[in-house]
Parts: sequence; C-alpha cells; structure tokens
Amino acid sequence: MQPSELSKAIHEDGPLASKRRLLVGLSMLLIAICFTGAKISEANTLFFKITFANMDGILNLLLVSIGFSLFRYYSYTSIYQEAITKEWTGKLLKHSFFYSACEHSDLEGGYMVDIAPAYTGYNDNNFRHDDDSSLSESFNANCFFNAQIKYDLFNQNGHVQNERVHLFSLKQPRQSIRALLLVLRCWWDAQVRYRESLDIYAPYLIAFTAIGLTIYPILVDTISMLMS
Repeated sequence: MQPSELSKAIHEDGPLASKRRLLVGLSMLLIAICFTGAKISEANTLFFKITFANMDGILNLLLVSIGFSLFRYYSYTSIYQEAITKEWTGKLLKHSFFYSACEHSDLEGGYMVDIAPAYTGYNDNNFRHDDDSSLSESFNANCFFNAQIKYDLFNQNGHVQNERVHLFSLKQPRQSIRALLLVLRCWWDAQVRYRESLDIYAPYLIAFTAIGLTIYPILVDTISMLMS
C-alpha cells in the first residue's frame, strides 16, 4: 500500500519532525513528573552540575517551554491541518446523504441540494450546460452545531454570489440531526483512522494533557483557598 501524498509530505518534513519531538519530549517529561512525583534536584552539564532549589520553578519553566513549543509546532502544522480538514470535509459532501445524482435522469438530490439557495441551479438544465458559470461547495464545521455549507457561484468574470447555509434547521429537524451526526462520524473517522491526523494531532493531545495535569492541582488549591 502506497502512502498518501499528505502522509509522505508530513514524514519528509524535517523541521516539523524536530518540533514534534521537542514538544512531545517536554510534555512527556512534565507528565512523568506529575504522575510519579519525581523531583529534579540537579542536572549534569559538560562542565559543572546545577542544583535546583525550587521545584515549582522547574514546572513553570517546563510549562513556558511547552507553550512556546506549541506555537512553534502550530506554525509548522497549520498547512497540514488545513489539508486534512479539506480532505475529510470533501468526502463528507460527496456522501450520498448530502449529494446524489441519478445515473439515468441526472436528477440531483440530497440534503445539500435541499437546503441550497435558489441561485445554485441544481436540476437546472440551462445552468448545467452553461460553460460560463460554475458552482463550488465547501463545508465549515464551525463548532459543530453551527456547521455551515458555503455555496459559491462563479462566472467568466469572477465571483458572482455566495451564501452560507446552516446545517441545522428547525424546518427539517430530523434531517438536520442526521446531517450533524454524519458530520461527527466523518470528523471522528478523520481523527482516529487517518494516520496523517494522528501524526499531526497526537502531539497536541500529549501537550494539553501535560498542561492540564500540572495546572489542575493549582486550580483546585486556589479554589479551596477562595472558598475557605
């Protein structure tokens, strides 16, 4: 089985790999300290030993380092995240629930057709044979419940009209819920089944887990002091 172009590009990106190793390494160190209660008392360097008197200072330093590494990592992964999102949303809109066309009659149907604005020209033979006009659809998850489909109409002179339509509609509650569930399923599949997603998003999960484990006890102690 040949790897996809996106997966190959991720694995061949040397700078991205170094940022991923740094972020995961710092995060795993912080997780190990939180779970085991280990304390770093001294560190060997090339010329001398450093003794650490303040353990909280080490944790804060690790948190700052992870935060900085997260920003650096994001700057390298943003193009891949956009590509992953474009891939799974493209497959979503090609699902038969959202769009289908009869082989014999060319009639178009599906939820995407049902909620489309009038200018989109679905099932319009004149629009279908108009070489000067084209329609492009794109999906925006937008916090899930606010998910939208964008319909862009173009002609030979450029962009003509666009409109965003929300997936959820009180006029079609059952179809809306089914559409949102399908979005959730496709999104989940993209996160856990695509190795590209695991390569990109796993370091985020590890980093935020490390930050959460470190900050949670501090928040609990702070809330307890305020409540007392």
